[in-house]
Amino acid sequence: MSASVAGRGEEFDLDSALKALANDSPELMRQLEEDEAELQRVRQTITQQSRGNFVLERELIALDAKIKLLIQNQISVYEVEQSTAGLDGDEKKDGGNQQSPIKGKRALYEEMFFLLQSKPRYFAALARLLEARETSEFVQTVVFDMYGDQYDTREERLLLDVFEKILESELEAAQSQGSLLRANTATTQMLSAYAKRGQGLSVLKDVLQEPIQRVVANKQLNLEINPMKVYMQIIQEYETTTGQVSDMNKNVDDATAAAHPKVREIIPGRVKQLLEICEEILQRIVTNVDSVPYGMRWICKTLKRLCTAKFPNSTRAQIGSLLGGYIYLRFFNPAIVTPDAINFIKTKPTRVARRNLILIAKVLQNLSNGMRFKDKEVYMQECNRFIDERMETIQDYFDRLADVEDLQDQLQIDKYLEHTTMNSITISFNQISLIHKLLLKHTDVVCPRENDSMRSILKRLGDPPPKLTLKQNRTVVLQLIDRREQRLSTAVDAFENHAVNPLHIQARTLLLSVLRLLPSDANGCTTLLEFLNAQKAKALAEQDASLADHISNVISMLRTLADMGMLKKLDTEDATFDKFLWETAAAALSRRDRLALVKKRRGMIAEAAKTIKDHHEYLQSKLDYYKQYLQNVKVGRAQSNQAGAGDKRKGSKKKKTTVKYAHKELVDMGVIMHTDPSIDSSILKRCYYVFSQAAPDKFEITLHLKKGFDIKLLKKPIQLDLEELLSLQERNQTKLSIDYVDLNVNLIIHILNTKFIYK
Repeated sequence: MSASVAGRGEEFDLDSALKALANDSPELMRQLEEDEAELQRVRQTITQQSRGNFVLERELIALDAKIKLLIQNQISVYEVEQSTAGLDGDEKKDGGNQQSPIKGKRALYEEMFFLLQSKPRYFAALARLLEARETSEFVQTVVFDMYGDQYDTREERLLLDVFEKILESELEAAQSQGSLLRANTATTQMLSAYAKRGQGLSVLKDVLQEPIQRVVANKQLNLEINPMKVYMQIIQEYETTTGQVSDMNKNVDDATAAAHPKVREIIPGRVKQLLEICEEILQRIVTNVDSVPYGMRWICKTLKRLCTAKFPNSTRAQIGSLLGGYIYLRFFNPAIVTPDAINFIKTKPTRVARRNLILIAKVLQNLSNGMRFKDKEVYMQECNRFIDERMETIQDYFDRLADVEDLQDQLQIDKYLEHTTMNSITISFNQISLIHKLLLKHTDVVCPRENDSMRSILKRLGDPPPKLTLKQNRTVVLQLIDRREQRLSTAVDAFENHAVNPLHIQARTLLLSVLRLLPSDANGCTTLLEFLNAQKAKALAEQDASLADHISNVISMLRTLADMGMLKKLDTEDATFDKFLWETAAAALSRRDRLALVKKRRGMIAEAAKTIKDHHEYLQSKLDYYKQYLQNVKVGRAQSNQAGAGDKRKGSKKKKTTVKYAHKELVDMGVIMHTDPSIDSSILKRCYYVFSQAAPDKFEITLHLKKGFDIKLLKKPIQLDLEELLSLQERNQTKLSIDYVDLNVNLIIHILNTKFIYK
């Protein structure tokens, strides 16, 4: 039995509605509520940890640079410690004290950031006006704070809208396709940061971690195919292994190196290995196109559309190269070259392993660019056949990558998971200060109209708060509310927002509780009101006054809601009540779909959450290591000072391992390659050198003369850093010049290896 719901044109069937509600068990509702609550909790965790990871990565890069200066004695331990003050991986929240930099202006800032979030044109305009020092914090604000919940379809739509407007500006200003997305600008940094949020990092792990781990773990793997480097490596391996000078000429040109029999024998096998690994990684990338997050694919689609409009004569390969400049250069390439930066491997790759990864990335980069290797890197031309044969594969991949639904169509699919809680952001005082300063500085560009709402807010805010130190900086939660709209809508909210009104929910709950006590068969009734009255009459006939009262209460509440305007009145009371029942039944039917969708999304998000958590723990462990290192440096220096004072008092020295060589001995070994001819040979005959180890990779050579001579040949002891020696070796620099002697780098490494490291 069915009837039309007046005014809606929908076919109402009481039997179907009752059966749908009968199958909507309280257990199903409870499970859905629990799953949605857990989903929301994990989403919040991902958002917070993604933001924290971005900040930690930025600060660790700066800290790493300062520690290098500390090692070189160009900065003090105190100065490095000052930069770590307040850096602990956890957000410091504002306690609401009287010293808050935004005291008295919080509501205005909430209004400002609401406008910024809801009108992406402001951020899009600012992105092209930034100075380099402002970029990182701006990227954090936009990608991780303003639109940080990548599973909230509203925030995702707005962020992608920001990207679309930025890309439109980039394309409008571009003179050619080749330069797009290649420079390290705010735009490319935002795109990179967006790509490495929870979903993106999880995809990278699934696609690349396994083959990269195998490459790094294979200690015998050497993919170097540059003939000059291969030639020099042959010499290096011989000299560092045997301790003897190689008879191969170290001063050869590229052609001579390439023609050497050993080099010609080695390179073909390495090229084969290199391309086999590239093929495996390429196939893993192209077969996982559907796992790339929608937002990244939509950006590729947008780039393709904008490029075609700007450069209508673009070839398929040129458009593919532009997409490769984003998806490969900004997403896959960094994970291949620096897997240790995203915790894909537990230790830093050796120099050989790093070079292997760079060569792999170089081949795949040229493939994604649609470019063969040219005369600039002749030795890489051995890979051109691979590029030619895989060109169609990568172009098909780019076509599939950009083949996604439009933004509104795709993100409507997630309507059940739309964020429904009050919109808020967690942001630091320094971020507030930066955005305020940028808006003031670029008001005429960002807000060209005099009546722009942002101009009014900025005028009321006045000067921005001062920038705080890392230790002083704290985060604050801002509720993003359009206060003007709020004032206008307060009087009618209760009537327009029926779905969340307490009375509306109460009526729905009461109706469901009563219907569960009644048959799921309409028994000939065609409307809800007719059915309820029939069941009430039956209850009275059976002297069940309690049930009859419950039914009466439902009818009374529905009439009250209709009189208050909280149920949209149709032509008849029957039609009004039937529409309410139909909506309730539709919600029940959707609950199972929602539960299935939520469970599926929980599984997806759980994997992303684990990846983000693992990365957070890795970054935190790196921070802890740096802090412990600084503490050890302080303690070590203090103990060294105390030990020095003790030695002077007691006349004793701590014994350490040393190795002694006469000058002539080092010359005969080939360690000393050249000596300043102005030095008297009789003096050199009386010289000897003492090698000692100061730290795990730090060594020292001191010069001594036999008794009776007091001539200072060395300005100071020779300090040797194993990392620096290996770096020289990697750059094919076989000679280390210090004062009056030139030392053979390979043979010095041999001495350190055999006498100290592997003794």
